[in-house]
Amino acid sequence: MGRFKHFIAALFGGLALILLVHAQDQSDFISIDCGLQANWSYTEPSTSINYISDAAFIDTGVSKKISSEFEGDFQQPTWTLRSFPEGIRNCYSINVTQGQKYLIRATFLYGNYDGQNLLPQFDLHLGPNMWDTVKIENNVSYVVLMELIHVPSLNYLQVCLVNTGLGTPFISAIEFRPLNNRAYVTSVGSLALFARYDLGSVNNKSYSTAATPINESGPLEFYLPPEANSKYYVYMHFAELVKLKANQSRSFNITLNGELWYDGTVVPSYLFTNTLFSPSALTGGNYVFSIFKTENSTLPPIINAIEIYTVKHFPQSETDKQDVVAITNIKSKYGVERNWQGDPCAPQAYSWEGLNCSYDGYNPPRIISLNLSSSGLTGEISAYISNLVMLQYLDLSNNSLTGSVPDFLSQLKYLRVLNLTTLVGYYYEGANMGLIYEYMANGDLEAHLSGENTNILSWEARLQIAMDASQGLEYLHHGCKPPIIHRDVKSTNILLNEKFRAKLADFGLSKTLPTDDTHLSTVVAGTPGYLDPE
Repeated sequence: MGRFKHFIAALFGGLALILLVHAQDQSDFISIDCGLQANWSYTEPSTSINYISDAAFIDTGVSKKISSEFEGDFQQPTWTLRSFPEGIRNCYSINVTQGQKYLIRATFLYGNYDGQNLLPQFDLHLGPNMWDTVKIENNVSYVVLMELIHVPSLNYLQVCLVNTGLGTPFISAIEFRPLNNRAYVTSVGSLALFARYDLGSVNNKSYSTAATPINESGPLEFYLPPEANSKYYVYMHFAELVKLKANQSRSFNITLNGELWYDGTVVPSYLFTNTLFSPSALTGGNYVFSIFKTENSTLPPIINAIEIYTVKHFPQSETDKQDVVAITNIKSKYGVERNWQGDPCAPQAYSWEGLNCSYDGYNPPRIISLNLSSSGLTGEISAYISNLVMLQYLDLSNNSLTGSVPDFLSQLKYLRVLNLTTLVGYYYEGANMGLIYEYMANGDLEAHLSGENTNILSWEARLQIAMDASQGLEYLHHGCKPPIIHRDVKSTNILLNEKFRAKLADFGLSKTLPTDDTHLSTVVAGTPGYLDPE
């Protein structure tokens, strides 16, 4: 193993992780008690931290309380929780400072709130990315703490609970604590807490205790458990707790698997915190840290706390911010009653119903299709739609919208005709029923392909008609949720306008494809002699 090059960072007033402050200085704290009644707040007596209700951060879920028998064992932020029996993904949206490093903590105490004694398991997401799996193990009073050190790239973050079919998701508390951006430096990625060994209690001013070897002449040792696919950052915190006498000294070295981990001798300062850490991650393997006093030291080595973090990568980008603002405003204006939670496009498996997005693996996803048909929309067409500048498909049919088609739709340079005939109305007279579509001046394609027609279509026109028809099918298959299978594509169902541009018609045999299935089993349908290319 090569020699590690390390450095020391001096941090004041306790663990760098917590950046403890006096109780009256919490202006940048975000402390959310999930399930607390709307507009309520309180101060937790044991920490003097102020907590507020989660009602302003989420509009789904139901408030619950843990069984009263457990309240005396835990702090007040865990007495209530928010449960999510409906929807696969439910998300909190929390405003933060872009570029500010935060400690994010999510707390989960089941506490048999539902009287079922069933220990759930579900996923926790940060925005569009998987954070971790929450497993309530052992008993109903088991507390799960998830901690993450993360720098948001936007001015908001979404904390999402995802139902994986193993129980109803819930959450007890969400907390954000700003950190010094020079603390917990990594070369790449965020940091998820793997283990924390508090070897001495910490108050608001200093470490009050520290660990020393049982044998004063022997080393302090601890082991890092092997995780083949993990990368670790280790942080050691030191502070001298007593004023040393003139004839006393404390100095020590630290080794990792027998080699110096810190290139220098550690001499803790009185009531002053020193944190040692590596600028590069340790990869999975067996690691033994040893702390042993130097020859000139009259006192044994000490250590107050050890923290171990694993590198957490969040590869999925959030949806383009302009698109997020636009679709959120559209949701608010129309009061869209769909489970539109979390990031609109990401991850792709949880994209919002009625949206299709572009994904290239490099740039943020963009909204390219918006289907709000039959959504009970009223009023005029929202100008917020014009902010979806990459929009290619738009369906607002079967709503109660008023006014004319706005000019701003023509400014969406990527928005193109859906190549589907518009249903104008219907008639019903006795035994006669029919649908009335928009007028297509050149009739159907069949009439232009038959031998009776003297007007022969050019190859260029035929190719354009084929492209128009295929674009209509592509929209049905990929621009609609759920996808629609036409099931009767033939020349008589391809209509031509005055410019010989084609549109698909006659959806009487069409069928929707369930989004959770990979294929659709159905009886043979359509016109004899035609094999549906779908």
